[in-house]
Amino acid sequence: MSTENPPKPLCYAPFYNVYLRASSQESRVCCMSTQNHRLESNEMSEVFNNSTAQDIRRAMLDNEWHPSCSQCKEREDLGLTSDRHMFDAWYESAVQSGVISPDEPLDLVMPDPRWADIRPSNLCNLKCRMCYPDNSTEVAREWRELSSPVNDVTLDNTYTATELDLFSQRKHYELPELNDVVNLKLLGGEPTVQKEVFSILDRMKYNEHSKIDITTNATTKQQFNGIQPYLKKFAQVGWCISIDGTEQEYEYVRTPARWDRFNDAVVHLLETDWARINTVVTFHFVLQAWNWSSVNDVIHYTEELKQRYKTPESPHGHCGLTIQPVDQPWLGLAVVPYEEREREIALVKKNFGRRCEELKKWSASTPFDPKLHKRFLAYTQLLDEKRGTDYLRINPQVFKTAFKHPVK
Repeated sequence: MSTENPPKPLCYAPFYNVYLRASSQESRVCCMSTQNHRLESNEMSEVFNNSTAQDIRRAMLDNEWHPSCSQCKEREDLGLTSDRHMFDAWYESAVQSGVISPDEPLDLVMPDPRWADIRPSNLCNLKCRMCYPDNSTEVAREWRELSSPVNDVTLDNTYTATELDLFSQRKHYELPELNDVVNLKLLGGEPTVQKEVFSILDRMKYNEHSKIDITTNATTKQQFNGIQPYLKKFAQVGWCISIDGTEQEYEYVRTPARWDRFNDAVVHLLETDWARINTVVTFHFVLQAWNWSSVNDVIHYTEELKQRYKTPESPHGHCGLTIQPVDQPWLGLAVVPYEEREREIALVKKNFGRRCEELKKWSASTPFDPKLHKRFLAYTQLLDEKRGTDYLRINPQVFKTAFKHPVK
């Protein structure tokens, strides 16, 4: 009998992780995968070992990129970190703590997952401009009101009227139970306002190494009162705070949030002990045309918090920042003029040199597209009229491009 450890796959996510979304009734091997599996059963063994998951595992065992893993590959081709690196770190940590045996065989069919990324509801208290109906009840309601033959060209017209009606409601599908999961990621919607989340946390078995990461919009500090009692059994609680701008850019993107209340909530998360052992607070910034002009300000805000809350045990602080390009190309760098990109990149280079290369790589790999810019303007004006806002007041440079590059 061989005592050698199983060969390392290209990525551990397909073997130990499951992504579940109730609103769209789907599973994936991770949130970055572009292929999903329709949930028709609540049996985790069937859900976790569906044919798509097995196909991806086969590619990972052959040390090959699967077509559904294109987003991680694109990031790594640019020299950036990807979720694959995160899952590598999770695996090493699980082996060190004894949660996973290093000689556990990896195969096309696996036992129940040890890690999970779940979205038990799309209930949310915000309607962020780059969000989708299946991620926010508020966005779904707004899109349902805006939908028309004309507006469907500006909106994402892959959503039917029936789907928008469904996504406007709170509950969609009962997810399989995840009682044995050790690493849990919660997203939404907004997890801290979802009763479904409290029920899931209440049923989870205690494990001394358990870890939970919660992505939150941190709209107010009061929204954390309901979830707080369920977090003490976790060894580590990680708060990932969606920021997407500062001051007026933040309020423009994350309707109807207010910057002062957000800042109070951030301080509350940083100054409260949430877990048995330690709490980590990080920030997530979705880079898009609307907030491009605030990249430097966002980095400055998080770096200032890092300095303020560093301790002897954590000399570098807990306030890391990840930056991710927006999903929709008509909302991203493709519609930001080159001179505006260069201005912000130069500012970041002057103040935070180590963050500059990441921005430069994204900019260099994303050419300006006049047709996408036209769609961006139409979508912006549609939402501005609906919400009574004015993007021209925040960043007129992006609008001026329409006259420099007319679309024929």
